[in-house]
Amino acid sequence: MGDSTLSIADFERAMAALFCSLQAKTSREQFQFADSDFDRIGWLLTQVGKPQWGHRPRTYAVLRMIDRIDLFDIFILEGLKDIAFPYTDSRLPLSLSPTAKARFLRAQNSVLTKASDLEKIDGRHRHLDQDADAYFNILKILGRGGSGEVHHVRSKLSLEDYAVCNVASE
Repeated sequence: MGDSTLSIADFERAMAALFCSLQAKTSREQFQFADSDFDRIGWLLTQVGKPQWGHRPRTYAVLRMIDRIDLFDIFILEGLKDIAFPYTDSRLPLSLSPTAKARFLRAQNSVLTKASDLEKIDGRHRHLDQDADAYFNILKILGRGGSGEVHHVRSKLSLEDYAVCNVASE
């Protein structure tokens, strides 16, 4: 386990508040997380000494919603990352029970994002309708030019590195 700067009690309070506030917003229908919620979940997991979990905040959210956090290490051992969403029954770890698989598949709709389309390998450039910070962590600036900057970034879903051109809008 890594260094923790947040107590388990503080972590649980923060997570309970986050999940309760989201569920309260949409009490009768299935709620949808915002991309910023996963930044918070990932940060909290890292602060409590679970950096590998912090890289998979969507997986954590689903497992917490179905009360099966005990299954998290199976996802890590199988090398599964949040880019794997949406899962199908056949893509989930084989060691999950049929009941756990069914519950996971039902709950995963709350964590889905359009960001996974950004990483499809077809050689095309992508244009984001919002700030790239929602999908990537900036590691460093690679260069600057008259129309913007090029950043070395890491995907929050796949943990893969990319170059992203940030063009200044006028």
